[in-house]
Amino acid sequence: MAISRAQLLKELLPGLNALFGLEYARYGEEHKEIYETETSERSFEEETKLSGFSAAPVKNEGSAIAYDNAQEAWTARYTHETIALGCGISRRAGRWIWKTPCGKSASQEIGDRR
Repeated sequence: MAISRAQLLKELLPGLNALFGLEYARYGEEHKEIYETETSERSFEEETKLSGFSAAPVKNEGSAIAYDNAQEAWTARYTHETIALGCGISRRAGRWIWKTPCGKSASQEIGDRR
């Protein structure tokens, strides 16, 4: 169902300073400084944890080296997803919103086809 003028009343009235959520483009991609970005051609990725290694003991001179066994404990699977959402707006509401300052920024944000 298309969005009508009745659902966007505040955007059509004068005096609206901003629309919440449209300011994110002002900020840089800070996550790139903290996290690594990896690419993949697979539908999922897996990471397996090894367990079984205990603390290494102190080896006395002349004594044999102690050995330990490891095994797979658990596996984390990361499944890639595509997330998408669209909306429809009536032609009449679109004409009205385009005339407002906030409406211009909102329509650019959601990808107006003008």
